[in-house]
Amino acid sequence: MATSLVMDNWDWMAEQAENLIICHISQPGTGIPHISQVTEGGIIGKIGLNANGVGCCLNAIRCRGVDPSKLPIHFALRTALESKSRAEAVTKIKSLGVAGSGHILIADPTGSTDLECTHKWVKELSANEGVLCHTNHLLLEHDDVEEPSWLEDSPFRLRRMQELVSPVLTPTKGIIFGLFTDTEGSPGSINRKKRDPSSVETLFNIVMDLTRKNATVTLGSPSEPTGQIVLAF
Repeated sequence: MATSLVMDNWDWMAEQAENLIICHISQPGTGIPHISQVTEGGIIGKIGLNANGVGCCLNAIRCRGVDPSKLPIHFALRTALESKSRAEAVTKIKSLGVAGSGHILIADPTGSTDLECTHKWVKELSANEGVLCHTNHLLLEHDDVEEPSWLEDSPFRLRRMQELVSPVLTPTKGIIFGLFTDTEGSPGSINRKKRDPSSVETLFNIVMDLTRKNATVTLGSPSEPTGQIVLAF
């Protein structure tokens, strides 16, 4: 049986680690699937999966421009998590649009869809033999959107992950998790280490098996974890 795997390292300011929460959401009588997500206090939608096996991840992207008539990106993530299928989530987000820039990966047991979002458009990226890799910069042509220089290591991390995943013929949660412990190019590596003057480091890793509707959240650096939590439906 083919397995739909989705994974992410979430890098952010080290001080924010204590504000991470695992949030389980149930809305009886609405027909909305149960949700489990890793988020931060006050943020309505983030990274996680639902009882139908729909999961989403987020990569921050910095582009100029905001459209207040469209969905804030965390509302877009919540929209994905409240959807019954990947197709439904993609249709809703493309229809409503996203107020600012970001990359949203949406997947379910049937496969995955990469959405690059700006305040002007939401566009799909094509998979390479069923594999989608993304970091913190736009990959599609974007002459109509200004993307200032931000994380100089983002292109390196993308190339490095593509290099690591290329020889993996039969991916498993364990094998894929191992790729996210990589420290090549540290401190700006896939597994990011804090180094002055930056306070950004990897705060958690999540590996989702959407075919089996479960996820493993590793808190802290994947190579030096402080804890591990299993989410399952």
